[in-house]
Amino acid sequence: VYLLSFLLILGDRLVFVANADAESRVTIMTLLKQSSAIVTILLGKFLYHEKNITKKLVCAAVIILGIVLSVG
Repeated sequence: VYLLSFLLILGDRLVFVANADAESRVTIMTLLKQSSAIVTILLGKFLYHEKNITKKLVCAAVIILGIVLSVG
């Protein structure tokens, strides 16, 4: 739990630092942040043996697809 919390905090911090740059694109940063959610879901499966992983991955994929379509 501590490792996952640390990684989420670190990911958020990196997004804020990247967004401070005038040339960064917020939608791309959001896409990167949502991609980290997939890693979190997979870690939940392998470390904590969570169920309904397919449903969670499909939901994350739909969100990421929406972001990709909005960038294009």
